[in-house]
Amino acid sequence: MMYNEFLELSGKSESYISYKEYTEEIEPIYMACDLPTKEDFIKAFNETFERIVYPIVENTISNFSTEEKLAYLYSFRREEMDESVRMFDRKARQIAYDYMKLYLMVVV
Repeated sequence: MMYNEFLELSGKSESYISYKEYTEEIEPIYMACDLPTKEDFIKAFNETFERIVYPIVENTISNFSTEEKLAYLYSFRREEMDESVRMFDRKARQIAYDYMKLYLMVVV
């Protein structure tokens, strides 16, 4: 599956899943798994993100204090808070990829 095809089928954007991340993390899992179709892989991928990545990111944001959320809305400390969310998102995606490798019994 090509990168642009992955983006189209998964609904993810280039700004969220980079080409490097796709080729180093996602494509090796896809190539090594025994799922019969691309659509089956995308379904497993999206379900994994819904179960693992999104709740972690949502929890990260909900754990900001009211003052931090207001500061974010008014552009104070936005970069610092964005970096915190990005850090947890990156770690959550790595956990999701590791989970997919285990769940799909893939050795990469």
